[in-house]
Amino acid sequence: MRAGDYGFQKAAKALGNLLEISASSSELSRDLSSAIPQVINVLGNPKQKEENLPASFDCLATVLKNFRGPVFPFKNAMEDLLLSYFDLVDLIAVSSLAKCYAQLPQIGGSGIKGLSHKQAWSEQSDKVILSLKSTLKSFLGETVSEEGLNLPKMTAVDPITDMHRMAVRYRNLCMVLSRMLSDPFPAPKCIPVASILSLSNEVFCLSPLALSKRIGGNTSEGKERQKLFPDLQVVMLQLLNNLIKSCRKQLLPHGRSICSFALQVLQWSHTPLELREVGRDRPHRKLRSAAYNTLAHWVNASNTGSRIEKFAIDLSKEIFSDIVTDRDVVALQKVEISAKKKRGSLSYDTVKPIDHHIDRLANAEVCNAALTLLGRILRSLSSIITLEFYQMAQKIILPIVIELEAGIEESPIPYSDSAVCRKSIYKVLEALVVCPHSSGYPPYSYAISAFSCGQNDPDLEVSSTCFDALKSCEAIIHPVTVPVGFAMKPPVNENITSESMVESSISKLWKTVEEDITRKSTVEPSKITNVNGRASASIYVQSHSEERVTSIVDEKMEDDDQDRMDSVSNISTSPEHNNFDSDVDIADTPLMKEVVDCQVSQNELPALVPVTLSIKESQAVHLEKEAKEADNESSVASDVEDMLTDFVDIGP
Repeated sequence: MRAGDYGFQKAAKALGNLLEISASSSELSRDLSSAIPQVINVLGNPKQKEENLPASFDCLATVLKNFRGPVFPFKNAMEDLLLSYFDLVDLIAVSSLAKCYAQLPQIGGSGIKGLSHKQAWSEQSDKVILSLKSTLKSFLGETVSEEGLNLPKMTAVDPITDMHRMAVRYRNLCMVLSRMLSDPFPAPKCIPVASILSLSNEVFCLSPLALSKRIGGNTSEGKERQKLFPDLQVVMLQLLNNLIKSCRKQLLPHGRSICSFALQVLQWSHTPLELREVGRDRPHRKLRSAAYNTLAHWVNASNTGSRIEKFAIDLSKEIFSDIVTDRDVVALQKVEISAKKKRGSLSYDTVKPIDHHIDRLANAEVCNAALTLLGRILRSLSSIITLEFYQMAQKIILPIVIELEAGIEESPIPYSDSAVCRKSIYKVLEALVVCPHSSGYPPYSYAISAFSCGQNDPDLEVSSTCFDALKSCEAIIHPVTVPVGFAMKPPVNENITSESMVESSISKLWKTVEEDITRKSTVEPSKITNVNGRASASIYVQSHSEERVTSIVDEKMEDDDQDRMDSVSNISTSPEHNNFDSDVDIADTPLMKEVVDCQVSQNELPALVPVTLSIKESQAVHLEKEAKEADNESSVASDVEDMLTDFVDIGP
């Protein structure tokens, strides 16, 4: 492979894929371990061209990740090789370099519970932070007292060129540290939060005005520093993002510092409305977008503990200034034209628009970032933010949404051509409805109308967002059913139905017993063949006694059924029982006591199965016992004597 050939990049990519696949097999990795030194010599060739560096670094990162044992003897040489490229300008090559450099602490043995890897990562991160501090001092023209990494010395060419090289080195160091924070590591990381926040304070406390006072802004070097310094703040905000992603809620004690850093950047980079031009990108838009993204990540990670509500007044001015649209107000220029005619001299004024190119996507990035942050604040801090903040958000968002309803062609810049901004502003409107302020009034009617029109947006993501938001609003306004967490009616009907089923089965059994007894005991007097009249009469009396007992039981059951149905009708028609907030204890009513008893009996249903099977015999025995007891009563005895007398007279 010759350096600089297109085939080198393809071969390096194929080699990286092969090494990645072979690492999963112990036999293949063992066979390829002997060839790792040759691979390192080819990939680490310092004479290769710059366009081949991204492919070489990607393949080298694969080697360092999957073959840590064979690479250990070359660890120091690999570190020196990577440090020699820390002044690269190409962002793609620097990203691959950072990926490769973040693998160095994992080379070698891990020790007990990964202690060796943990110490190696801490030492390397401390060196990178020291190099960042020394590079910042060199950029500002101050003397450097300590250095971290063994970076190559810069040969002085001219002050401005050296300044650019320092800015590039600072950017690369921030990218390396960001990659070390974000990449997974086999051992717990000891992240130096205090050192990173201290470094951030040194960068964010300097505005162009403060920088000019510190180093002098009238010279050419001072003006060049003021131009390059916002780029340093952008990469520092990206580093702060990765710190937030790595530590998340562990940064809650430092929430006030994080919010103040971003707010300082937004305040000094603010462009007044009178200085803005229609369809033109405003200065420092990348810096402001990075600040908004940092605050959005912080609010997402910390929720109500972000402390951003302490800066709500100042922050709202910056957010709303980037959300408001650029009105296409055409400046008119008066041109006086004199025309001489025969009847005299006439002068009249004509208006002529200033001709300039209008970018319909101007400031779309910073507008989307501001809308994203506003949506995060409304969703996470709706119970903490002030009412004025909530009302101001409505006053800014609703007019823009109403203009979007008129049509995309009539929409203001940048919403007319930026689908991302339209999607973000619809999400903010959804947040105003779904997460309202406790003392505010959600704009339901405006939101439903806007989401209905937004479903016709030509962009699929925007229309899908409006569809989902419209369904959320409809669910809030017109709930389909009672939520689970609210009080509900007791399931009276269900329990009564089950009780009635049990009673109906018992009634059927009683009817069967009654028919059986009637069939066995009813005998006509003409068919009695027994000479002993008393015995024949006793059969007739017994049958009538059993019929009397049966009729008494049936009447009692009918009375109980009627009382139970009256109780059910009273509960279903009584307004105090239909009210969910009634203070009446339903469990104390007689019906509910029976329902509870029925529920207990249903829980013991397996024990009742055999009883149900033999209930015919048990009821018959019970009726016979009742008949014998009735015979002992005086009323029954008198009836028996009368019946015996009648039968004696009628007998043969």
